[in-house]
Amino acid sequence: MEKKNICIGIVILVLVSLRPAYSTVWYVHPDSTLNSIQAGLNLCAADDTVLVAPGTYYENIIWPNTQGIDLLSEFGPDSTIIDGSATSNVVDFFQTIGYRNTVISGFTIQNGSASSGGGIGLYKSDVIIKNNHIVNCSAETFGGGIAGWSSSFEASDNLIEYNTALYGAGIYNNSGYNVAMKRNTISHNTADSIGGGIHTYVDNTTIRDNVISYNSAKSGGGVYCGGSIWLVSSSILLNTIHSNSAENVGAGIYCTNLTAELSILFNNIDNNNEYGIYNEDSSVIVDAEWNWWGDSTGPYHPMTNPNGLGDWVSDYVDYEPWLDEPFGIEEFASTTTPSTFKLFQNMPNPFNRLTTIRYQVLIPCHITLKIFDMTGRLVHTLVNEPQGHGYYNIIWDRRDSFGKEVTAGVYFYIIKAGACTATRKMVIL
Repeated sequence: MEKKNICIGIVILVLVSLRPAYSTVWYVHPDSTLNSIQAGLNLCAADDTVLVAPGTYYENIIWPNTQGIDLLSEFGPDSTIIDGSATSNVVDFFQTIGYRNTVISGFTIQNGSASSGGGIGLYKSDVIIKNNHIVNCSAETFGGGIAGWSSSFEASDNLIEYNTALYGAGIYNNSGYNVAMKRNTISHNTADSIGGGIHTYVDNTTIRDNVISYNSAKSGGGVYCGGSIWLVSSSILLNTIHSNSAENVGAGIYCTNLTAELSILFNNIDNNNEYGIYNEDSSVIVDAEWNWWGDSTGPYHPMTNPNGLGDWVSDYVDYEPWLDEPFGIEEFASTTTPSTFKLFQNMPNPFNRLTTIRYQVLIPCHITLKIFDMTGRLVHTLVNEPQGHGYYNIIWDRRDSFGKEVTAGVYFYIIKAGACTATRKMVIL
């Protein structure tokens, strides 16, 4: 018990140190007088924190109209559950505007049931939703797991699964500005109509680094992308979109009524039943270059690529060139023993414009570090000198490549140590 209290004290101290000097941490515990999350939120002034101890809290939370509250679990979603008892939204945000200084993190959010946003509903709200498990929630219409209306929200590092809705069973986004969905696992969600995993309108939305799998819908089993009146481009980048299904079209991604540019780049799109991407809109060509389609022969199109063995692609999709193997499968094929040098595993992927490449020399050796583009053309040589043992950082400005900035593509960097070579494949955007 003493050890636990010390840990709690440390967590609270850290949280307080990160908040303004006048903020308060309210500690919710099932066995204390403050045993309700709603009660803790209602006590908050601007920039306060509610820290929640492990337990199951049967609540339907209405977020107070107070800016900058952080709602955090003490030990994460496995031990801290908010259960909506299938009576309403588990958490309802209404006009919570705070420039993303409002956070909900570290909970299992389950058994919500509402007309929209069974797990989390947002209307004109600016919220970060991260590191939660949103499961077994339902909506009669929009967003079984999360539904955002006229909101600027970020959903990151969440597990969103086994939710149901008419549209957007995992996430429904009808926000119109600055929405990001990053590093989520969105799987086993079912939409009775469109958008099993994600239903989003194509305006200033980024869908990046997610795993979107085993979702189902009438159309758009993995992702549905629709029109927007704001005309700001969006992107779907570096996702794994696989094993989704649709009764009609667009098992992987379904697009229709597009009024803004949409880029679908560097994704693994494979094993979706029939169409990996289906674009119904002849007025907008979807930019879907540099994707992996499940086979090195590329996607199947009856006219333009009849020998493709990958997922199908419809008309009005620019799919060439494609990747000949999945992105993110990093190679470290080398005759060099580990006793020579080491490439760090946390190197940037994708590269930034200014990128620091780190490596360690374990014994003195002669090292040449080179970057090649996907055609095999040498782009730049960074190092070519003897080096002793130690750690080294090399900064590469990708504009400094024989006088011409390097554009998007798959790149390699190679370290040579004597006659031995180590190769690592990365993605650069």
